[in-house]
Amino acid sequence: SGVSDANMSYRLCGINGAEILKGELSSPAGYFSGKITTGTLPPGLYLLEIRSASIIHRERVQIR
Repeated sequence: SGVSDANMSYRLCGINGAEILKGELSSPAGYFSGKITTGTLPPGLYLLEIRSASIIHRERVQIR
């Protein structure tokens, strides 16, 4: 079962919905990977969205 989505992207938003970071995820051998650098962000709750042509995954992220 291969991954048919060639492009995936992410967005990190503040709890108010304002976009803070965004980028693309790479797909070596069918596994998507990427690094989101949050070191300069203040501690708090954020919303992470990962999107492809067929899925949208959202979850809350706590930065300490």
